Amino acid sequence: MSDDGAPEHEWAEMMQVRVIDRSGRVEPMPPIMADTLPIKLVDRAFGRLESRRPFPELGLGAAYIETAALNRENKGPSVWTPTGAPALFNSKVDYELLRSVAAYFDRNVKSFLDTPARDPE
Repeated sequence: MSDDGAPEHEWAEMMQVRVIDRSGRVEPMPPIMADTLPIKLVDRAFGRLESRRPFPELGLGAAYIETAALNRENKGPSVWTPTGAPALFNSKVDYELLRSVAAYFDRNVKSFLDTPARDPE
């Protein structure tokens, strides 16, 4: 179990269906027990972002990405449905600043991935 996983006694029953054709028809499957902690973590992260947003023009997004190492069934990476709020049009946007931020992110992408929940030291 990963540090971000809930103990199995905290898991919740979730319904599941199988898509059976291209029109989107589904058939029910037996319910499964699932770790819903990622959903709670996304909601909490989004709430924190939203409470500190200084103005509504800023868009927000929060997602939980589970890597294969954390995925209990080892099915490969999975992403829990993200939560977000769209940005509003800002006529005063500085496109050069946005390009600089994007360039910084590209140069330092590893700094933004796999950030531990706690200080590893």
